Amino acid sequence: MDLRKLTQASVLAMQSAIGHLRETVFPTSCQLCDSIDLASGCVLCGPCRDDLALINHPCLRCGAPLHSSQVQTAKRPRCMQCRRGDWPAERVLCLANYEGAARQAVIKMKQPNSDTLGIFFGRLLAQWSATLIDWQAVDLVVPVPQYWVKRLKVRHNSAEILASQVASYHSKKLAIRGVKRIRLSSKQGMLTHNERAKNVSGAFAVCSGIDWNDKRVVIIDDIVTSGSTAAAMCRPIQKAGATSVIVLAVARGTRNQNRSTRATFNASDAERSSLPT
Repeated sequence: MDLRKLTQASVLAMQSAIGHLRETVFPTSCQLCDSIDLASGCVLCGPCRDDLALINHPCLRCGAPLHSSQVQTAKRPRCMQCRRGDWPAERVLCLANYEGAARQAVIKMKQPNSDTLGIFFGRLLAQWSATLIDWQAVDLVVPVPQYWVKRLKVRHNSAEILASQVASYHSKKLAIRGVKRIRLSSKQGMLTHNERAKNVSGAFAVCSGIDWNDKRVVIIDDIVTSGSTAAAMCRPIQKAGATSVIVLAVARGTRNQNRSTRATFNASDAERSSLPT
């Protein structure tokens, strides 16, 4: 064994780890466009923040972006999209449309070494949902899990990073091993609306060791599109005894994206300073 080469390899590995840690804690460029025009401590540049397409008028049930002309009432809280589907969750809350900076963020968060971005959006989700969810009544925060084979291969789950920030911000129990994926499924993004529901049907089961009875649960994911994954995860949780399940995600994808349903971040310094860095 060449101790000199081994030592050099160890030093290089340590330098790489330190560099990754420094970039995670003190990013030097925008996490989406690599611009170096960052305010101290920020992870996104101004233009990327401005490009986050907040959902201005969401469906009260499934969270899909609606036109302002579409009115919902207590007697009719569902939009055309979720009236056609099965939405077992009490409510779906999504921060932004799956377009522009939000789309870039979701794609990048799925990649390893993207913890900085996941932490930022986790904190943003936590702050944004503070007045939309009765967090005092919530018992468990549960990320959407990966199948164990993928977990071993990728060793990264963006939903877990998001959920850890949300749970920490609201001082709630994080149940990373609360639900498990019990079979491998195809990538949802490559399937049609109907195929997605079949793909994840029966794919989740609750784990032993957690009392779900009468619990209020918040499921965390990076994106909701057809809602099939969220619905498939809701069912075993509700069957185990949970009284309420809310889904919270960064982005909402729809089959017909429409920019007229969006509202962008105001670029003023005052509003930017309220966002997590």
